[in-house]
Amino acid sequence: MENLIDDELKLHIQSARSPRSSNADMRSGLLPTTAPPSERSLAKSHYSTSSDACQLMADGDVDHALQRWPTMRQIWAELKKQRPIGVPVAIMNVLWFARFIISTMFLGRLGSMELAGGTMALTFANVTGFSILMGLAGGMEPICGQAYGARRYKLMGITLQRCILVLLLTSIPISCVWWNVEKVLLSIGQEPAIARMAKQYLRYLLPDLYATAIVTPLRIFLRSQCITKPMMVCSGVALVLHVPINYMIVYWFRSGAPGTALANFFADANLILFLYVYLKRTGMCQSSWPGWSKACLVEWMPLLRLSIPSCLMTCLEWWCYEFLMMLAGLLQNAHECVASMAIVINGDSILYALQLALSSCVCTRVGNELGANRPLRAYHASIAALGLSAGLGCFGAICLISERFVWGRLFTDDPQILRGVAQILPIMGLCELGNFPQTVACGILRGSARPSIGACINLGSFYLIGLPLSLLLAFVFKLGLLGLWLGLLAAVTTCAALTVTSIIRTDWVKQAIRAHHFAVEQADATEVSSSVDHETNGAAPAPSKDSFPDAASPRICIASNNSNWQLEEVGAVSTEKEVLLLKRIHHNMADDHRSTSEIESSIPRLTT
Repeated sequence: MENLIDDELKLHIQSARSPRSSNADMRSGLLPTTAPPSERSLAKSHYSTSSDACQLMADGDVDHALQRWPTMRQIWAELKKQRPIGVPVAIMNVLWFARFIISTMFLGRLGSMELAGGTMALTFANVTGFSILMGLAGGMEPICGQAYGARRYKLMGITLQRCILVLLLTSIPISCVWWNVEKVLLSIGQEPAIARMAKQYLRYLLPDLYATAIVTPLRIFLRSQCITKPMMVCSGVALVLHVPINYMIVYWFRSGAPGTALANFFADANLILFLYVYLKRTGMCQSSWPGWSKACLVEWMPLLRLSIPSCLMTCLEWWCYEFLMMLAGLLQNAHECVASMAIVINGDSILYALQLALSSCVCTRVGNELGANRPLRAYHASIAALGLSAGLGCFGAICLISERFVWGRLFTDDPQILRGVAQILPIMGLCELGNFPQTVACGILRGSARPSIGACINLGSFYLIGLPLSLLLAFVFKLGLLGLWLGLLAAVTTCAALTVTSIIRTDWVKQAIRAHHFAVEQADATEVSSSVDHETNGAAPAPSKDSFPDAASPRICIASNNSNWQLEEVGAVSTEKEVLLLKRIHHNMADDHRSTSEIESSIPRLTT
């Protein structure tokens, strides 16, 4: 475990293990000499491993390090850790978004009406379906990330099963809405021809809704374990097959625009199949996949408490873009406006894939480090990712602005549509300066299990500032498409400023305490459910290695008052009741002058 301790703390760890250094530590202020340790340090020691307890002896230095910016060496070291996660995920996201771009290209070649109707259908699908599923799946990110850091691997598999069930159940009412999309679009003023085409498209897209309910949690499950290269390869193979499948369905079977929707389902189905075959043959997830269990049918509330605000955080931002698409359909020359918006958003989707990759990467890193009780490393991961996002935002802005006259020609030759694309791409480029840091900051909030903060910020930024300003500029001041995007620019700028500020003001030690307690409690609840499952089936539960104290088991380190306050290891923890007893020892320690061993010996030892 010593290799997990930050380099700058090693000197203090060595001195903490030396009896001769204890008095020097007292004089240096690392440990108080006449007063009991703070509640903050005691809380951390409840669940620390033996080597992490040595790190806690340098709490003064940890708090000081969290108050200053990390050095370039520390940032570079952190970026090296994020690279194996971020690069494959970025490529995978680009490939995943590329399938929609390919489908849009096929729609554009079929005609302007097919492009407008299919784009409107995808917009409606994103608002009412895909964004909700992806947002709900985001609730399992902090659970899986922190469980992996805390080495509670079985909790990850049970969480995956629960999340898939939640998403499949959610897909049922969404399907009913999609089936009646024509009535919905007509009721909000869309043209009948566009609404009719959207209805045909969405009915063929229904199978992809249920495929997304499976593939999205699966990707999070694998990414939390840093299994990213297999996903990248499988996504690449699925995309290679996506082009001929599109061509075959659209032209050979003459299915037209709805055929591109069906091709999206085959892309996701192929990805699920390839991942299943790969994982089955390699056995990479044996420790985290306990098999289907009845435990997935209970204890849904912890997941839902994170999934619902995570869904709001994702949907509130995503919906704003889609609402702009629908508002474009109310402008003059609706066909050209909607098509121009679709082409611009497709271009932005490539950059958004990079944003999501970095956001997912830092979410995993922060969750792993907080679950392992390493707040300093979680802080370094956050700052490194935010710095990288600022650089990538500048890169994205340059790309969009420089390609404003080129990008649209990949989709259409209509001069009106090309003029609209060239007009709004520079505004979209400026939005990227805030989009990258804002998306990464939301990933940090998810990794630390605080999606409700992001949801509140997105609500205020996009719906109290962005959309009202877009309506005012587009319809009152008659700026049209340009007005819609200027309002979005104001929303993104506000959101980025607020989310980054919330990250900078984070108390990382407090988040580490919270994360580890959450992972342990959920893992214990899962073990209880699994035990009941085994007993119901008439078999005794298999003993977990975590149930027996050994050299690798978590060990409790608490403070004792042996003439001066210091950390003292009292043994391995085998049950949650022992943890509660040791906590009670802590609270009574200030009034008790006995040593830790004397107090512990006076309490009967609990066994599992």
